[in-house]
Amino acid sequence: MIRNEQAGISSEVADRPLRPLMAHVREPRGPRTIVIRHGSAWQSLAFLCLCLLLLGVVMLGHEAVRGLDRQNQEISSTMASCSACGTTS
Repeated sequence: MIRNEQAGISSEVADRPLRPLMAHVREPRGPRTIVIRHGSAWQSLAFLCLCLLLLGVVMLGHEAVRGLDRQNQEISSTMASCSACGTTS
């Protein structure tokens, strides 16, 4: 009995006419105007804060890398002076 009900439903779907693909074609009426609404200033302020935060993080990272480079140069010069002391003796 269930098979008969399903067959009835499928035949009902098959009987419905298909609508054409280009049913809602708009005719060009002229130039269209795009309206840009001005929102509140919180979005611009939030973007500015995010940019400043990113800039601060980059500058802190740059300072940390400079410190590591300075420390590496000091260690290299110390090792060079120690190796020079060891070869003269």
